[in-house]
Parts: sequence; C-alpha cells; structure tokens
Amino acid sequence: MPGSSFVYKLTITLSQPGGFITTTNTSHTFDSLVSGTSYNISIVTVGVMDFESEEVHINMVSTRPYSIRGLEVVTSNTTTVLLNWTKPLEYKTEYTYQVQTTGCGSQNKTVAEEMAEISELIPGTNCTFCVSVIAAGENEGEANCISQYTKPEPVQPSISSQGSNSSVLVSWNIPAGKVAYFEVSLNSTYLALNEQQQLNSNSTSFRFETLLAGTLYTARVITYSGPFSASSGFVTNATFPNPPGSIEVLTKTPSSIEIRWMEAPLMTGASFVYKLTITPSQAGGFITATNTSHTFDSLVSGTSYNISIVTVGVMDFESEEVHIDMVSTRPYSIRGLELVTSNTTTVLLNWTKPLEYKTEYTYQVQTTGCGSQNKTVAEEMAEISELNPGTNCTFCVSVIAAGENEGEANCISQYTKPEPVQPSISSQGSNSSVLVSWNIPAGKEAFFEVSLNSTSLALNERVPNSNSTSFLFETLSAGTLYTARVITYSGPFNASSGFVTNATFPNLPGSIEVLTKTPSSIEIRWMEAPLMTGASFVYKLTITPSQAGGFITATNTSHTFDSLVSGTSYNISIVTVGVMDFESEEVHIYMVSTRPYSIRGLEVVTSNTTTVLLNWTKPLEYKTEYTYQVQATGCGSQNKTVAEEMAEISELIPGTNCTFCVSVIAAGETEGEANCISQYTKPEPVQPSISSQGSNSSVLVSWNIPAGKVAYFEVSLSSTSLALNEQVPNSNSTSFLFETLSAGTLYTARVITYSGPFSASSGFVTNATLPNPPGSIEVLTKTPSSIEIRWMEAPLMARSSFFYKLTLTSSQPGGFINTTNTSHTFRSLLPGTSYNISIVTVGVMDFESEKVHIYMVSTKQLSVESVVARAAQEDSMTVTWEKPADYEGSCYYNLNWQSRNGVKRRNTTETVYTIYDLDPGTRYNVSVTPGSDGRLGATTTNSSCTNASPVKGLTCHGPNKANAEIVLSWTQPSGQHSGFLVTVKENKISNWTDTCCNLTVFNLHHDTTYHLTVKTLSCGQSSTPVSLDCRTGITDPPIPPYYESLLVVSYVTQNKFSIQINRTLLDGINGRVTHVGVLVTESPPVLSDDTSILKTNLGKTYDQWRAKETHVYLATVIEAHPLSRSGENPLNIEVGDGSTWEGYTNGALDADGKYQYAIAVFTSLILQNGLVNGDVSLVSVTNFSPAVTLPPYPADIGIAIGATLGIFSVFVIVLIGFIIYWKRFSHKEQPDIQIHPMR
Repeated sequence: MPGSSFVYKLTITLSQPGGFITTTNTSHTFDSLVSGTSYNISIVTVGVMDFESEEVHINMVSTRPYSIRGLEVVTSNTTTVLLNWTKPLEYKTEYTYQVQTTGCGSQNKTVAEEMAEISELIPGTNCTFCVSVIAAGENEGEANCISQYTKPEPVQPSISSQGSNSSVLVSWNIPAGKVAYFEVSLNSTYLALNEQQQLNSNSTSFRFETLLAGTLYTARVITYSGPFSASSGFVTNATFPNPPGSIEVLTKTPSSIEIRWMEAPLMTGASFVYKLTITPSQAGGFITATNTSHTFDSLVSGTSYNISIVTVGVMDFESEEVHIDMVSTRPYSIRGLELVTSNTTTVLLNWTKPLEYKTEYTYQVQTTGCGSQNKTVAEEMAEISELNPGTNCTFCVSVIAAGENEGEANCISQYTKPEPVQPSISSQGSNSSVLVSWNIPAGKEAFFEVSLNSTSLALNERVPNSNSTSFLFETLSAGTLYTARVITYSGPFNASSGFVTNATFPNLPGSIEVLTKTPSSIEIRWMEAPLMTGASFVYKLTITPSQAGGFITATNTSHTFDSLVSGTSYNISIVTVGVMDFESEEVHIYMVSTRPYSIRGLEVVTSNTTTVLLNWTKPLEYKTEYTYQVQATGCGSQNKTVAEEMAEISELIPGTNCTFCVSVIAAGETEGEANCISQYTKPEPVQPSISSQGSNSSVLVSWNIPAGKVAYFEVSLSSTSLALNEQVPNSNSTSFLFETLSAGTLYTARVITYSGPFSASSGFVTNATLPNPPGSIEVLTKTPSSIEIRWMEAPLMARSSFFYKLTLTSSQPGGFINTTNTSHTFRSLLPGTSYNISIVTVGVMDFESEKVHIYMVSTKQLSVESVVARAAQEDSMTVTWEKPADYEGSCYYNLNWQSRNGVKRRNTTETVYTIYDLDPGTRYNVSVTPGSDGRLGATTTNSSCTNASPVKGLTCHGPNKANAEIVLSWTQPSGQHSGFLVTVKENKISNWTDTCCNLTVFNLHHDTTYHLTVKTLSCGQSSTPVSLDCRTGITDPPIPPYYESLLVVSYVTQNKFSIQINRTLLDGINGRVTHVGVLVTESPPVLSDDTSILKTNLGKTYDQWRAKETHVYLATVIEAHPLSRSGENPLNIEVGDGSTWEGYTNGALDADGKYQYAIAVFTSLILQNGLVNGDVSLVSVTNFSPAVTLPPYPADIGIAIGATLGIFSVFVIVLIGFIIYWKRFSHKEQPDIQIHPMR
C-alpha cells in the first residue's frame, strides 16, 4: 500500500471479545497477559474512512506458564532419585509437569503432582533432571533443571600375589553403570602400610609392587562417581617369602655337616621360619629353624647327602628352594705317619689304616715344597723320588672315599740334603772389595755362608737369598791378600766348598799439588794412598818433557824436580805399587811449566778519570816469544796482552782504585810472577737539584749516580742565616733530606764527589721551603652582605718574608685578596649565599702553603620579622611585616597565600599588603620572602583567619511535643566554619553545634516566646549575630493530682446534671486550654493512672452510646475562654441538655440513672468529619468521677425513698468505718496520689 494512509488494528481475545490496539508497525508485544492462557489474535488493516480489510487471525496462542520453584533431589541411590518442587506462580489445576532425564539414560515422564520418582537410571552417572510446566494446548513453560549423580555400584575385588614375593594384584570386574575412577587401598597391619592409588574408570586391576615379602595384605576398592563413592569388602592375601641366600658348608666331620646360609632378604619384621631337608639316597624328613645355620649330626662318615632350604612365611607360603647337593661327610684320617729314609732326592713314607676302613678307600700322597707331586696308592706306604735337593718337603696323606670325598690329611715335613758349590774370587780391579762367585747348585738352598780371611781379618757373611750366585765383600783394605770359601745350607743340612785366594788392588795416591815453581825447579806433593796402613807398597813417579823419560820410586808423598829449564812445560804421573805387583790407577798432572823471570821497573805515567799509561823493563833471560799480560782489577776487570814494554789502559771506571799487574807469558801460557801497582782514577762530578717537595721544614737535594765509583758525597746547604755540610757515606745515595729548616726560606746547595785522594764539585742550585699555613679560620660576624673572619698567624715565620692570600668563592669562581693582617671582612656579598673561604701563606719564590679552608659560610638570608595579619574581615585581611634587619640595600617582598583558585603570589616593595577575595572563616598561611638582586631570602610564615560569615535564611518553629523545643534552620554561610553558637534569653542558654544547618534547642517552656541569636564560629572571629523571636509549641495540658477537688456537680435533674470546673484545672503551662469536653459512661473501664486510653472515646457520640456501640461517649465540648482579671469565675458544663456541637449531640440522660464523667482538657482540638480526632489532638483526660445519680421521676420517688434510706444507712455505717480506718492509715504512710474530699 505505498502512498496510502493506514494503520493496523490488533485485537486479542480470551473467551469474550476484548479491546483493540492500533499500530503502524508490523510487530507488537501484548503485555500484562495471564500465564498459561490461550488467546485469539486478529489483525485488520484500517484505511481511510476507517475501512477495514479482511481479518487475519491466529487462534489459541498461549502464554507460557511460570516455571516451577525449589526443585531439589530428596533421595538418591544407584538407580533411582526422588524429585520434589513447589508449584509455579499462577498455578492452574489443569497443569501437568514433564520431567525430562538426560545424561544417565534419556527418559520423559509426565506427572500431575509436585514430585516424581525417576528409576532405571545408570549407576554412578551425572543425571540432569529438567521439570517444565505443561499448560493447556501442550504449552510448555521454561524448564527448571538440577543435576545429581547416582551412587556408583561397588565391586567385588580379589587379591593374589601370583607367586610373587614383592607384589600383589588386586582385580575386580567393571561394575554396572559409570565410574569416574577407582581408589585401591592396600593395608598391612604389620607395617602400618596404607597405599592408595587412583585409577581410571576402565581399570580392572592394579598391581602393588615393591612390597614386603612374606607379608599379609588387605585390600579394598572404592568406586567414585561425582560426590559419591561405594566401598567393596576387604580381601586378604600374602606375598610369598623371599628364598634364603646361598648355602655355605662351614665344617664337615666324619659324623656331621655344619652349614650356614644367607638370611632371606627384606624379611625384617615378617613372621617366617626356614625348612631344612637332608636326604641320602631315599627321601628324609625336614627340620624347621629360625637361625641361619645348622649342624646335621649322627651322619655316616664318607657318605654323600643332598640338602635343601625354603623360607616358610604367613599362610604357609613357601619360597623357592635353595639347595646344595652331594655334600659328603669326611672319612677318618690315617694314623702313625712317619719318614723312614732320606737323601738329596728320595724319601720313604709309612702309615697305619684309618678307623672304619673301607676296602674301596685309596690314599692320596701329596708332596709340596720340593716339586709338587700327587701319588695315589692302595697300600699303607709310598716312595717319593725326584725331589729337589736341599728342599723342605711336606708329605700329606689323605683317605679318598666314594665320590672323591677326601678325609682330613695327615702331614709330615722333611728336608733333602743340599748340593755343594765351586766358588771363585776376584778383586775386579778394586782396591776395597773382592767378589766371591759360584754357580747355583741343583735343588734348593735355604741360604749360603761365605767366609773371607786375611792375615788380619776373618769375615763370615750369610747370604739369605737362595738365588744369589755371588757376594761382594766391601770396605776391605787395599793391596791385601784374601782367602774365601762358600757353605750351602738347607734345613738342618749344609755342604762346604774348597778355598780360593786373591788380592785387592792398592789405592791410588791422592791428587798432585804443585807446591812451588821456579825458573829451574818444580816441587810437588800428593796425598798418601788411603787405607793402606799395614800394606806393603811404594810410589812410582814419572816426569817427561816432550819425549818419554825414566821413573823414580819413593815411599814419601813429596818430591822436587831440579835442574829444569825455565819457561818449559813438563808432564808428571804417580802410581801405587802393592802385593802381587798390582799397580793402582795413575794420578796425572800435565803441562807443569817452570816460570819465566818477572819484569822490572813498573810505573804509572799519566792518569785521568778513565785512562792510565804503564811502562816497564824486559825480564832476565828474555825470549822473543815472550808476551806481557796486563791485568786491571778493581775498576772494571780487563786483561790485555802486549808485546812491547808499555800499555795504555782505557775505559776504566772513574773514581776507582785500580790495580795493574804485569806478568810475563812464556810458552804453554806459563805466567811469570806478576809485578803490580795501584792507582785511583779521578771521580766524575754530579748535577744536583734541590726541591722542598711541598714541605715547609725540609729540602731534598738530589743527584744522579755519576759514572764510576764514589767513596762518599758531601752535601752543603746554606741560607742567609745558616750553613750546613753533611757527609753522605753511602756511595749509592742519590739524595739527602735537610730537615728542621725554617719555613719560607731560600736555600742554596752543592754536592762534592770524593773517591780516593780525588774529589769533584758540582755547581750551586737554589730553592726555598714552603711557608707554613695559617691557623684555623674563625667566622666572627655575618650579615646579609658581609662575612668577617679571623685566623691564627702562620707559625714559625718570624724571620720570613710572606703575606696571606684569601680566596672567596661561591658557585662561580671568585678573585683573591692579599693581606698581611690576620683578619678580614668580605663586603658587598649576596644575601643568603654560601661561600667557601680559603687562605694560604705566600712566601719567597711565591711559594704557597697548604690551604686552610672553611666551607659553606653563608651570609644571612634576608628575612622579615613578625608577619602579622591585622584588620581581618570576612573576605580580606591586611598583612604587615618588618624590613630585614642588618640590611641596608633595597629589596622586594614575595607574598604567597593559598586562595580558592590555588596559590596566589604578589610582589611588593612595601611592608604592608591587603589580601582580598578570601573565604570567610578560613585559615590562611601567609608567607613573606624578601628578595634582592634576583635572590630570595628566608620565608617567614604565619597564619590567620578571616572572620566568619553570618548565617542566612534563619527560620524556626516550635513543634508540639511533650518537651518544649525550638528547631532552628538556616542556610550554609559563605566560607568555612567550625560550628554555630545559638544563645537564648540574652546568652542565658547557649547551644553549640559543629554541623550545619539546623539545631534543636531544649529545656524550654511550652507556648513561650524566646529571643534566639545565631553566630557562625570559625578559626577567626565569630560572625555578626543573626537573631529572631521564636515561640515554643504546646502539648497535652497537665492534670493535677488533686483534680477531683476542682470538679463539683453543681446540680442534677431527672435527665441531666451540671459540672462546675475550677479554672485551676485549665492550667496553661503547656499551652492555652482552648476547649473542655465531658466523657460520660455508665460502666467505666478499669483504668490505671494512665488515662490516655480514654482518648480513643473522644470520637464516640451519644447516638453510638444509645445504640450500645460504645460504653463511653463525648457528651459535649465548650470553648475555654481566657480567665477574667480576677481569675475566680468557674467553668460550667451541663451534661444531657440536648445541645449540639459539631457532630455531637448532648442528649438527655435517663432518670434514676447512675453516670460517671471524665473531663477532657484540650490545648489543640482537631476535628475529622465533625468528630474529635483523639490521636492528633492535644488533650488530657481525667479519670472517671464517682457516680452521679439522677433523681427518678415523681411516681417512682416513694418506692425509691425506702430503698434509698436503707442503702443510705448502710452506706453511712460503711463510710464512718472507712473514715476511722483512713485516719489511722493516713498517720502511717502518705499515699502517692492524694485524694481530696468531695465538696
């Protein structure tokens, strides 16, 4: 319908026609429908002129019912759960519930009640139960779901060790349903074991390993699924015990076998025994043991047995068998073993048969120690041959029974005789030993004994090594004849060799020494041949020139060869000749030359620091082949050979004592006797320097070591008043320190070098000591622009020329000042600035002493004094201060304070400033910082408060409450405040509060006008007061305790009576009494002292009383006019006069009736629909009066008089008795409520 104007008209109906809705949209939501209800919906298009199209409708469209509430699972087991829930909101009786189960077997179940039992579920499964409400037309509400696990099924486990000694297998079948996991526990009470394992749901077994052998174990399997578990019963089995260790035969005898075995491992704490079985050829019994060893007794000798052992544990489980087979008892030993004959290689043995001899026995003869032999014989004798001579043989005879079982051996030992040797003796060219040698004889020897003899010596030496073939006799005498023999020993036997003879060589003479040599002779001496005492010997000497010569024999140890040629070389040799003409080794000395003659007339011609010139004359018997050797020592060793009779020796060490020796060198480098002369070279001068090294009391004179040698140095130091000479004996010194000198003094030094008779002087050098530093610096005064200091004078400077140099520095380098005074004032400084001050003493050569410092000396900061806030107002204050003291320069002031917009800063050159735009009642910190030349001084801070701002919009009202009060309210004043002070009655009553913006004033009188004043308090002065007059409210008027005396019934008639009320009852202390009413009743309720319950009867009328709807009604209300000037006229109210007031009728009473009344006094009377509202009116009600009896009509008087008189007589008697009693009682205790007599 493009371009057309139309709407859609939608109608929704239940069973009867409903309204309709128009819309221009193509969708709509119908709200506020009834749940679980079917609706018919139709839509027409409404066009122009309200023409409607055909209806499009959809019928029986139902709203969904509400969901159930409080779905819970009540009970649950392995296959069944019970569900409970609460009906849905807007429940309908036709509702049913569909319960859908998923997750543990899909089920759908429809029920009519609010419970359902779901069975045939899968055990141990997390089931989801969804309950939905089914309304009419199969309309389903939103499902409410809950999940719950079914309990899992338990399993039936079994336990088996499967023959293992370290594990058990716990097995079970998969239970019905599902399982999250299994927990298998294994316990051993013996070892307090509690093993738990969690296994997946497909597991059907679990093997516990590394368990103890031979131990009883109990297992169970717990099935877990969700929060539930199911435990199986307990099953028990044991691990097999461990087998014992290997069996060891300890001893065997002819009648017993003792065995030992290793303990079954890892069985500590387990209960077990060992079962031992021993069998011959047929099966035997067994023995149990708890030990690990056992001896089988009463066995047959020479018999084989099989032995087995098992470990028997709990449940009589047996371990694997450990066995040892063919263990035989031993046969008895032979008796009477003896050796009949013996030589070097053969022995004969005899013995007697053993006990319990058997014909199958044989004898094994074992030979050891002299060639191992085994020989088996059947008789009681054996010949053993082919033995080693000289050997200790052991012969053991043992009985061999069946199975090669050997009895205990019986042994005997015997040596064979040794063989003799053939020795030889040789000195081997030695002069101190002989070697006796021999061949190894056949067989074995225990040891050899070698004997050696001479005319003065007899030696016997034992050679313990039987493999030795020689023995060396050492430390013998040289050149001596010796005789030797060798004896062979073995066991108790020995064999001796023949004698052999030889001699030692003589010792050679000692080294040859040339004692003297002359041009014609050579005298020699040699050391005597050692260790030749007692021996017969001579020395043979041979001297040869170039050809062989003869020899000379001598018994002495020295000899001189004479008549020799000067300057000629000779060879000399010597030997010792001993017995058997044995000659020692030669001792040689070669090229021993006769000396040439010495030179003559040696002299030193010239000398300087490094060179000398020598001259001399030729020697006697001069030969043309002669040369001269010039040797310089003591100044650098030099050897120089010249052919002429002069020599120049250069490159000598300066300042050194040189020795020059000149000798003649002949053929063969033979040197004649040297001719010597000594001479010093001149020393070298030094180049000194002088330095004070920064010292004020010493100078160091330094120099380099000069070339050559120096005996000592002499250092001289001089000044205008001092001359010092110091000798420095150490020639290695390169400096000398002159100490205890005067500070700041000029000194001149030189160094003289000495060596022998010569000396060399240096030039002069000059320097000065540093001056002494001044003493400590003391600051005398400081102002913002100056610092005055003083210092101690530099000590020990009285004779020196000096002055002081002062340096003043701040952040940038400064200049310096020279002065001869010991105090100074630095002026024109910057205020509040730190300076470093240093002073040095400046002496000669402008040398400066160490600096004396004083750091961070600051000029005083500019600061003002006594920042004071004067003439504070609500929004301003005037601040004044004093100009900085001791400062004459110009300065400005930086004034800071905190405003509502942040920190405010103002600069001024004045000492007063008024700050505006402040907040009332606010404390302000005001700081003043003086400044000069761009530098700020110290900040002086003070605080002061602005005056508080008065409150605004002050109002008050006096609420009608039991306790009189006035409630004050006002608007938040400007600025800050610390509280509010409210005064009443010209400051007679003060109330303070720290909260804004109201205050209730108590302890007031009702219906009274008060003058109240409110001041805002702050840290400064309080605000100007704000005042207003307020009147307190009213409350229920008071009923005096003696109210009965104020009420009098003034007259009565047949249908009414009049009450006279004393105006004292109308006390206006709680507010002016505006109205007075009378409540009337024939049967008053039982009341306590609290009569406020009667207020509920103020709304009851005469008509309601007549209709018996109430027992008490309000008869009438009159206005209480103000008292007259006299205040004596009472208030009269008639009850029953027929008058009306508002919704009340003061209807006539019944004659001869008895009525009681109560007076209602109002300070505020509130009507509602013409009737008094006792809940909101301010009213107090007296208690009911004594009964007022109305007279009867005249016809009834006669009857009544008699009755009345009778009753009156009784009443009078009772009254008289009561009065007597009352008077007595009143003397004892005053009542709480005084009862006044009726008038």
